[in-house]
Parts: sequence; C-alpha cells; structure tokens
Amino acid sequence: MPEQPRELAASEWGTILYHPAWDTLELKWGPKTRSMSDDGFRNTLQSLADQGLKVRPKYMIIDATEFFHTLGEGTLAWRDEHIVPLYNQAGVEKFAFLASSAMPGTVEKGAEPSPDGPAAYPTGWFETKERMYAWLASEQSRMPQQRVRMNLDDFPAPKEGFVITHVLVVTDQDRSREFYQSLLGGQVLLEHDPVIIKVGNTWLTLVTAGGPTDDKPGVTLTTPAGPGQTSGFLNVRVADIAATFEEWSAKGVEFLTEPKDHGSEIRAYIRDPDGHLIEVGQATGLLD
Repeated sequence: MPEQPRELAASEWGTILYHPAWDTLELKWGPKTRSMSDDGFRNTLQSLADQGLKVRPKYMIIDATEFFHTLGEGTLAWRDEHIVPLYNQAGVEKFAFLASSAMPGTVEKGAEPSPDGPAAYPTGWFETKERMYAWLASEQSRMPQQRVRMNLDDFPAPKEGFVITHVLVVTDQDRSREFYQSLLGGQVLLEHDPVIIKVGNTWLTLVTAGGPTDDKPGVTLTTPAGPGQTSGFLNVRVADIAATFEEWSAKGVEFLTEPKDHGSEIRAYIRDPDGHLIEVGQATGLLD
C-alpha cells in the first residue's frame, strides 16, 4: 500500500502536508485566513520553509483556493528576501500554486511557469489540480519512478483532443481507492484530493462531497441518496462473467443477484462502499 500523506505542521491558518509517494510538500491555506494578519502569513511561510529544509522535497505546492488574506505592503518583498532563498536551499525543483479561476496569469489562461524573483525553480499558477499535477509529472527524467507514482503518459491530461474520465463522489477516499484498486486492479496515479486511478481504458476520479464552487454555482456534490434510485452507473464489460462472478465473490464482493442471461448479454450488479451501482456485463449476442 502506498505511503500516505503525513501532516507535518498545522495552525488555524493552514496545514502543511508531505506526500512521500511523489516527494511533494504542500501548504493548504484554510478559510480562517479571512482574519489572518501579515504576521500569521509570515509565520506560516516560515514554517513551510523550515519543513522544506527538513524533508528537502523536489516539489512544493501552495493550495490557495481558500486564501482570503490581503497582503500588506512589503510582505511579498519580505518573502522574496527571507523565504524563497530557503526554498532554493531545500533543493525545490518546481513550485505550484493552486488558485480559483478568478486568478489571472494561470496556466489555463495561457501563462507559462517561470522563475519568480530570486527563485531558482519555475513557479506555475493553476486553476485545476489535474493541470497542476500534470505539470509536476512532466520531464520524467527528473522524477525517479520509485519516489513519484505519476507517469505523464498514464495521466488524463491530453496534449490534444480529449479523454473522458468518470468522477465518483465518495465519503472516504482511502476506502474507495482500496476498493477499486483491489476490484479492478487499477493503477493509482494520485492517492488523495482527488484520487485518480487508471482502470482498463479509462480513469476513475474519486472526490469527496462538497458545496457549490465558483465554477459550478448552486451545485452540491453528494454520494447516492439511497439504493432505490440511480441516474448513472459504471459499466464494466468483461470477457467471462462467470469467472468474474466467482473471482469477485471470493474477494468478498456482494452481487445483487447471480448473473442473469438477457439474450444479447449476461449481466449482474454490485455496489461500491458508498452505494454507487456498478454493472458487470458480458456481451453474448450484441455483435451477432
């Protein structure tokens, strides 16, 4: 099982996490930054820099999607003078900021990551985790595979055209990640926030429930309300449903019924830990 992210420090303003699987140190600002002072900002960045010197990560992330403090005059100059040199000393190779879509100068708006001030590493601003992680995962020669699980060729970030992934809202990312990885034998590309698993010819993205955001106002993400209704489900097509039924049942998976023959296909259904319906089907006469 991949080593889980570790919380290294926390305050009312934010939390500092280390992701060993991809050698990244992350600061997640919290909503209480609305009442934070410049001193709180400086103390938090100092803590981030101190942790950076201890773990010496290849990559650093600041999740600023819930950062609401307005910086006072001279604060950024203080950062460039006192904090950025410590990031350089820690050996950081890339630095990424995650911000809302209202932020100008993001990669999604056409900006290119580049060194900022005295930084010896490129800094990029991103609106989505997927684009941010794809950038961190690029230049594979600089990313030892035993330390970083992501492979750009496997990640759903096409250079042209599009790919389709399936997003599921879950209550426990660890539990659901283990369920799908064990059941489908998928490759875990990201372990948390969100979980992204490459399975077969597609990807599953597992996210937790949450309220409306600026890009989907009025929309709340939830797990299934109950087992009696559904508006969509995963459809897993298999070559031998009898063998799959036997194999998955041996793993403890509970099927709603045994496989049923409907002439053109044989199918059965299961549910994941949050109640998402999954159809397992074998085509028998669809192509005749």
